[in-house]
Amino acid sequence: MKINTALLFPLLFLLVCCKANDTISKLEKKADADILSPSGLKKEVNQTHINQSLSEISDVTKDSLLSELKVKNITKLEDYYNASYIDSLRKLLYKEKQLKIKKREDFLLNFLTEEEGVDTLTLAYLNVPSPSNGVTNSYSYDVLEGDHIFYEVNTGKRGINNISFLLGEEVRVKFSKLKKNTTKSGSFRVLSDNKLTLNLSNNGILKNFGLFRSQLTIKIKKTVPNKGTKIEFVNDTVYVNKSRVETTKDTIYKISDTKSVVLSPTLDITQNSSLTFPIVIPDVKNLLGWGYWIGTNTKEFESYQSLKDSVEAGIIFVREELNNLEPSIKLPEASNNEVSLLILNQSLDARSFHYNKNFAFYKTDSLILKGNKKATVKLTNHSTIYNSEINYRLFTAREIKRERKVVKLNPIIKKSILVKLN
Repeated sequence: MKINTALLFPLLFLLVCCKANDTISKLEKKADADILSPSGLKKEVNQTHINQSLSEISDVTKDSLLSELKVKNITKLEDYYNASYIDSLRKLLYKEKQLKIKKREDFLLNFLTEEEGVDTLTLAYLNVPSPSNGVTNSYSYDVLEGDHIFYEVNTGKRGINNISFLLGEEVRVKFSKLKKNTTKSGSFRVLSDNKLTLNLSNNGILKNFGLFRSQLTIKIKKTVPNKGTKIEFVNDTVYVNKSRVETTKDTIYKISDTKSVVLSPTLDITQNSSLTFPIVIPDVKNLLGWGYWIGTNTKEFESYQSLKDSVEAGIIFVREELNNLEPSIKLPEASNNEVSLLILNQSLDARSFHYNKNFAFYKTDSLILKGNKKATVKLTNHSTIYNSEINYRLFTAREIKRERKVVKLNPIIKKSILVKLN
């Protein structure tokens, strides 16, 4: 039987076209299947899939994870996040019905969440020309915490300079200088309710004039929250020991000078009946205040000594005056009328409220230049027959700083992802 060649070529052409259309249809279905293929506990865990998930995380997250792994002498994430490790996590999830991972380990959700039979929602199916005139074309979509976003970009017959996906202000995916007939696909998760923005820009001298424009095809889909697992974002407070150096301030009180002399009566010309001496504090650094007490006879000194318990009476007086406390003791006042006492104050310090002609306390001002000489004391015994016993005490209050190493529990907030099996 002879076959009409005129009919043969059209018939063959029709068969080829039908076969091609069938192949294209299958490829499109496969592409959609790849972009929306459910990842989770049913997904085979192998290093290729793991490496792909690791490649999609940001450089900042990678550096953070690697810094934690340095103590284990691990320099590559692939050496730690391997099939054996993820299998152990999945077994633990099956056993305990829940599992907590760090927030920056959200890529592990690709292998820990159950999405079998997951439904999808198309956010965008764009067939648009590449932008020109130096403008950026933006498309925004509302997304929710836990959404799994899938994308597929095809550049068409011309390339494009920049394509980026943003969640709020954070860039999650960015492609630069894509060539013609390039297809890019992938996915990422949404960690909080936000705005998903797709930005297209095509800067260039010729491209800004609308030359070499391309027809872009972009698919964006998201999954409906799965039923197999539930994801919760939680904040845990943990307490860790941290050592730090603390500086404490203490006040030191001390007796800085003492004198005990006898002034002779005026008729005894062989001995001194008067005494003049300066009140000098050699080191005024960190000086908070200074005070004195002067006894003009033996009875006054005995009264002063009787006030002494475990702490010098004059130090108790200085401490209470410095801290504006009510006096708990009363220093003996000068009662010897035969002795004249003159104290010439040469400082600019402020005298406290409680004082007498033979005792006082002065607070130093940190803003005033401090001199070493504070006053001059002049004593004269006017008695013609009796000696006068003179007792002098100088007290100082200083601030000292001490450094000590202390270890304290400090609260740290750790953000985690809790995966639960329903």
